[in-house]
Amino acid sequence: MTIDHLFHRAITDFFNSVSVPLTTVSCPNCGSAVEYRNFPFSYGGKTWEIPFPICPECNPIVHVPMYRA
Repeated sequence: MTIDHLFHRAITDFFNSVSVPLTTVSCPNCGSAVEYRNFPFSYGGKTWEIPFPICPECNPIVHVPMYRA
């Protein structure tokens, strides 16, 4: 196998493993319930939806108007 093939395989294996929903239900900092948000990642012509736990207390979502973003 070439280095390029091994690198490609390592990246796709990583994305396959992290696309499984996590079991975290509470924030390790404040104990609040976490929400999961899916973020798309693409590599090699394939796309994965990776769930990230977000604590609404520690990381509140602030809505910024599009013209100020």
